[in-house]
Amino acid sequence: MQKDSLQRFIFKNRAVRGCLVRLNESYQTITLQHHYPAVLSKLLGETLLGVVLMSSHFKQRGQATLQFQGDGALKLLSARVTADHAIRGLVRAEPDLISNQNLIQALHQGQLTLSYEDLQSGQNYQSIIPVEAPSIADALAHYFVRSEQVPTRFFLASTEKTAVGLLLQIMPSKDPLIARDDFQHLTVLADTLKDSELLTLSFEEILTRLYHEEDIEIFPEISLHFGCNCTLEKMEQVVKSLGLSEAEAILSAHSFVEVTCEFCNQIHRFDQRDLDRIFK
Repeated sequence: MQKDSLQRFIFKNRAVRGCLVRLNESYQTITLQHHYPAVLSKLLGETLLGVVLMSSHFKQRGQATLQFQGDGALKLLSARVTADHAIRGLVRAEPDLISNQNLIQALHQGQLTLSYEDLQSGQNYQSIIPVEAPSIADALAHYFVRSEQVPTRFFLASTEKTAVGLLLQIMPSKDPLIARDDFQHLTVLADTLKDSELLTLSFEEILTRLYHEEDIEIFPEISLHFGCNCTLEKMEQVVKSLGLSEAEAILSAHSFVEVTCEFCNQIHRFDQRDLDRIFK
């Protein structure tokens, strides 16, 4: 099994940069915790790839969260990557979500939200756009055109065990017309890559398969891993949000108040002594 990692690269003679991401163990950890069906695993895998690829060229150290929300059968796709390259994600969907629904249909009046927390400045940034594309890859490309005015393409593939993605993005250039021609040329080549190749070939093999005639500078791989930042304090805040009367009613019925983290499925139980401390 190839390791979970991210690798950035640039084309030395063209104003285009790229990134490759592979998720294996971390992706399986996330999906198996919730026993998602195949269709939801695939959607979540592409969302996880999306947030890692989108954050791969951020200049400042921080963490990013990508969400798709709607009021259709697909309620929520959420993925986060932290500054130390930990990922997590979850899905909320109705049981009748079926595989032949495209993203617009599944979400129904959906929105894409990208949030970014700059750890250096402490500032938070957020962009929200409507989902007007049938796939996650197309929705992410539309985000960059609409919010950043930066032509970008995403190539995403996932199974229940592996998710792999490729990003190509135009860079600032003294000659924008030439840069756009370069970008179009490189994306046309990337369109020839089959999902099966993206999922099974190594990063080196993918770049050789697509761009053996290009002069590419490849940066060191960065390891990715699953990580959840749930804490006892955060779970206590959930209990506190219930209110004292409701928390005591639950305690009376079940002998404890149980809170489960949506991301890692860790269970926290609180007894009467805990409630006394929380609501003191």
